[in-house]
Amino acid sequence: MIRHYATLVLLVSLCTLSISGCGSDPTGQPGVPIQTAQVDLEDSSHPLRVRTEGLVLSVQPMLDRGLAWRIAFESNRPLDRVEAVTADGSACERSVDVYRFELFIRPEQLESALAGEVIYLDLETRTGEQRYYTAMIRIAPRLSAVTGTPLVWLEPELTSYLSADRLVRYRGRALVAERIESLRVLTDNDADPVVERLDDAHWQFDWSSSELQRALASASPAIGLLAIDGQGEQHRLQARLELAVIQLGLTTGDAVEVWPQSCQLEVRRCLDTLHRSTAADSAHCGSAAAVLACLDPEIG
Repeated sequence: MIRHYATLVLLVSLCTLSISGCGSDPTGQPGVPIQTAQVDLEDSSHPLRVRTEGLVLSVQPMLDRGLAWRIAFESNRPLDRVEAVTADGSACERSVDVYRFELFIRPEQLESALAGEVIYLDLETRTGEQRYYTAMIRIAPRLSAVTGTPLVWLEPELTSYLSADRLVRYRGRALVAERIESLRVLTDNDADPVVERLDDAHWQFDWSSSELQRALASASPAIGLLAIDGQGEQHRLQARLELAVIQLGLTTGDAVEVWPQSCQLEVRRCLDTLHRSTAADSAHCGSAAAVLACLDPEIG
């Protein structure tokens, strides 16, 4: 159960390398300072790390796959208890070994996590004046270890969005040299995404939830890109498809209140504008989970 202990909040997001101090509080909890540390998505070789009230919590960004997807954490203080639940209340399996613990995301939990929903953690340490903490993580699919032609650049993160028929889909983006006239994205287990050309330089490719999970379930999840220029010459690119922790937060408050899975004002305003436009989907309004929170009255 997530407890209520309001003091310090730290948040780590994978983006561009920077560290900032305390700033305005977006959580609606006055007096709760926030620190952020941001790390380049293209270099996830280093652990994400947060600190508050004597506890340092770190996580390996890349998830390991077995029967379930494994997330590995470390703590600077011995742990007595770890509980983890998804935003819908589904408990995550975990393994605790004093200073280390692991979470396991089962296949049936993967869709909501990939859609952008938060996974909440409740931590109790064995020592220290402050012993109760809560934390959160978000995971996302991403592309890494890109090799091949310099004529195509891939955006590392695949973003979830809600389609016009309210299905969760996942979008990748590519920037190409103007001489490229066609682009295909291929997987090795018949889970190829739908590719669309936006203009001379920008392309996007979309997976359904089942297609993405099938691609991730491959023995060696990867994609291949085949680009053809105006002269008929072929240019190839390869990238690894994997899951990564893209956000980590730690607080002595209640993580559910600090990072709520409820309708956010900016998402609501974007959707209101969207209804008056001709946009085919809500991708630019936020993740699928953020949009669903505003469309589902039981959530928002």
